[in-house]
Amino acid sequence: MTDRGYQTIPALMLKDTGYAPLIHGDNEVFTLEDAAELCDALEEVVTVWKEGMDAFGLETQEECAGKSYGSIMLMRLAFNDLRKAIPPSSREEADAFIRELANSFKPLSRSYARTPMLAQWYASLPMRVSEAYNRLRGPR
Repeated sequence: MTDRGYQTIPALMLKDTGYAPLIHGDNEVFTLEDAAELCDALEEVVTVWKEGMDAFGLETQEECAGKSYGSIMLMRLAFNDLRKAIPPSSREEADAFIRELANSFKPLSRSYARTPMLAQWYASLPMRVSEAYNRLRGPR
């Protein structure tokens, strides 16, 4: 990040971080530890996005970031429930958490509508979480 707060596309996408394998390429979240790290990555994505928006002097990103952090926390709890043989959260509750996550990432995606690659990437992150959750939950 420069001293003005502006981000490059690779920086916004965390391409040069330890999170890159979790949020780019094949979805290789196969353990609950990987899922927790995926949630960490999503929080970092939101933080970097918010800092990028701050650089433009905007204010709406505060509320959007708060909603995103909250939905990520709900997903953490849903993943944590999978440590039990019969998860306390029903499949329907988990699906609602995933929908909430997707909705909370829409403003991130829309903010870069003029940069389709970046907008599509932001929109794809909740799908990665959904795939990981469904894989880890299995048929139970």
